[in-house]
Amino acid sequence: MEQLQLQTAILAQAAAAVNSAAQQAVLALQEAAEAAVSNTVRETLGQAAKTALAALESVSKPVMTHWSAMTQEARAAETRLRRAVAWFSWRWAALLGFLSAGIILAIVLVTNTLVGWERLQVDSLLEQRAALTEEVRRLEATAKTWHQKAGRANLTTCGGRLCVEIDETAGRWTMKDDSSRPLAIIKGY
Repeated sequence: MEQLQLQTAILAQAAAAVNSAAQQAVLALQEAAEAAVSNTVRETLGQAAKTALAALESVSKPVMTHWSAMTQEARAAETRLRRAVAWFSWRWAALLGFLSAGIILAIVLVTNTLVGWERLQVDSLLEQRAALTEEVRRLEATAKTWHQKAGRANLTTCGGRLCVEIDETAGRWTMKDDSSRPLAIIKGY
């Protein structure tokens, strides 16, 4: 029995050694499998990344080309727009300048016309005033003469016409140059 125990112990040691070797083999196998899987996954992912990159480049290349063309077209449109704005601004500035000058010229012409018309009116009124002043002087002179010669005459209207009271006792007279025009002496003279 001793021998059996000894052999059982040896066998147990051998089993333990086999178990240990098996565990080490399993660990080495796991590590090898992990490394192999890791390498395979890396290679697969690397290949997938390369494939994805190639696909992205093939898809993005036309988009980028189109984008680049749109950018160049936008720059050209911006340049044309700037030129148009500059041209339009210059034209509007010139148009506003001419329009302002035209309005000012129109105002000056209308003002000069109105001033000229007022001068004609004033000149006409001055001529009328001179004529009326002369008429007033003549009438004042006539009134003064009348007052001196016939200031006491009694003037009235006869049948809607001006008449004067005469002195019938003084006699009748005629004009020196025309004897058909009768004259009489005013009463009170």
